[in-house]
Amino acid sequence: MLFDRNKTSYTKGFLAERAASLFLERSGYKIVAHRFKTKYGEIDLIAADSTRNLILFIEVKERHANSIAIRDGEVISYKQIKRNCNAASYFLYCTDSGVVYIDYTARFDLVITIDGVVTKYVKNAWDTVDGDMIF
Repeated sequence: MLFDRNKTSYTKGFLAERAASLFLERSGYKIVAHRFKTKYGEIDLIAADSTRNLILFIEVKERHANSIAIRDGEVISYKQIKRNCNAASYFLYCTDSGVVYIDYTARFDLVITIDGVVTKYVKNAWDTVDGDMIF
C-alpha cells in the first residue's frame, strides 16, 4: 500500500497528484504544470495534447480505501469549480506558458485516487462556470 495513515494531507495530496500525473503521461498527455497557484485559485495539474489542440485543467482528489463511494458532483463544489475556472483563465491569458495554448480547446477533468492509485478518470467533469471562463 502506497499510503501511510500518518502522512500529512500535503504528502497524501502530492502522492495522489504524482499518481495522476503518471497516469496522464501514460495516456499520452504532456504535463505542463503541477500545482499551478494564483490569487484566483489553484489547479492541481495542467496537461496538453498537442495532436488534438487540447489543454486539460485537472482536479485530483484522494480518497481512502474504506470511504463510501461518491458521485463525481459530490467530489468538487461549485466554489472549487469557479476557482479552477478562474485559475485556468489566468493561466491562459496572463502567463507566458499559457499563451502557447490560447487557441487550444480547454477541458476540465477529474482524477480520483484511492490510497495513491488512480481509480477513476472523468473527462470533461464540468463545463466552465456559466458558460464562460471567469477571471
